[in-house]
Amino acid sequence: MTFNPYRPETQGTAGVESWMEAAACKGSSVDFHSDVVAEIYAAKEVCASCPVKRECLASADAYGIWGGLGPVERAGKTWRPRGSQHTKPLPVIDPADYTSMRDAGMSLPRIAAHYNVSVHILKKIRHNQQLDPDRSTI
Repeated sequence: MTFNPYRPETQGTAGVESWMEAAACKGSSVDFHSDVVAEIYAAKEVCASCPVKRECLASADAYGIWGGLGPVERAGKTWRPRGSQHTKPLPVIDPADYTSMRDAGMSLPRIAAHYNVSVHILKKIRHNQQLDPDRSTI
């Protein structure tokens, strides 16, 4: 049996809350607790037009899609499938500030910590902004 927040027999709790009557998932056969990427996208598609997303999110448990969000998203993190592009914009680094740190002998990990990014991200920024023209590789 697939999970549907409208059907309490699938969640092991008794009672249907009043907001569930207006939920877009009412009568849906989509599994809102699946780990299969296609099912996750299908669940989010059902939630996209739902008029009671806020109420659904307020009733969310630790698992599954609630109000169009998965557990990682509800925790404030961004979920994206493996292999997708980095969605957060890279910070802009002042070239003079970066150069002065490199000239002072600071290592990349220390500079990365200064900007609160990983060394990998710092290398991408360095490459994109051409901060070290003598270093052609990332």
